[in-house]
Amino acid sequence: MELSSMTEFMIGWDGTSAAIDDWMYDSVVEKILMNEDTRKWLEEENPFAMMEMLNRLNEAIDRELWDASDEMKQKLRDLYLSTEEKLEEVTDRFEKKS
Repeated sequence: MELSSMTEFMIGWDGTSAAIDDWMYDSVVEKILMNEDTRKWLEEENPFAMMEMLNRLNEAIDRELWDASDEMKQKLRDLYLSTEEKLEEVTDRFEKKS
């Protein structure tokens, strides 16, 4: 999915050239993952891409590319846990069909 690729590219650019500012990471989270309509669409259409975005954003924090606020870190943790639950539901449904 293009949104998860965008997150991967951001980290690549930031890791090699420091071209991405903290506000850009914040904006991606707020405009895509915290926007209710977009988040619901992602959860329904491709929760795996959403999890990939969350993993990459957490990687940016871990690599100190993004100095996320404590509030933002908590939002990401909460969203990660809810996405993980969604993935378990999807996986369980798939396994039952097999």
